[in-house]
Amino acid sequence: MVTSPRRAFAGTGRNPIPSTPDSLPDWLQVPYSGQYQAEHPPIISRELWDSVHAILETNGRVRDNTKRAKVLYLLKGVVFGNDGRALSPWHTTKKNGRRYRYYVPQRDAKEHAGASGLPRLPAAELESAVLDQLRALLRAPNLLGDMLPQAIKLDPTLDEAKITVAMTRLDAIWDQLFPAEQTRIVKLLVEKVIVSPNDLEVRLRANGIERLVLELRPEPVEQVEEAMA
Repeated sequence: MVTSPRRAFAGTGRNPIPSTPDSLPDWLQVPYSGQYQAEHPPIISRELWDSVHAILETNGRVRDNTKRAKVLYLLKGVVFGNDGRALSPWHTTKKNGRRYRYYVPQRDAKEHAGASGLPRLPAAELESAVLDQLRALLRAPNLLGDMLPQAIKLDPTLDEAKITVAMTRLDAIWDQLFPAEQTRIVKLLVEKVIVSPNDLEVRLRANGIERLVLELRPEPVEQVEEAMA
């Protein structure tokens, strides 16, 4: 489908161009000339038309924020520069459709590039460095021996053997987890990530491992049956 021939503001003609999904909101905002009752059956119902316009009238910034929220950032809200200011998620999409994600120092965004002393950090590299530290922690042989007794104090119903198996498998299946699930686990464990020009510090939550252990406990049979009902 292509658009009809158009005339530019300067009066020169323009050839038809292919339509895209981005064109649809423009079409739906253009009223047709005149309304003629009962000339032909409607293509869509009045209820659907009104619903579409209710969506289109939603504040544009809210819609844009919703789109941006679909770009997941593993460390959003927990990564800071050594000056104490947060690093903000930012991404750009090239013409070929490839998306590049970054964490940008807020000081640079508000003042000038380089003001923080930190570069614009590729998100994948920073997230990978943090995950390497977390996964090394989960593989530590004495981790469960230290943390399980504390977790059992919080919930005496915990099955030590099942939790041990779950924690052991977590590192092995990490790459198969959905990004949202990875983010949830990171937020359970990490209180703050501090980036300096020559160092990366990962600060864990005081009870992060215990909280993760509680998350990994199997659901009681009656809860599973209720969820499946």
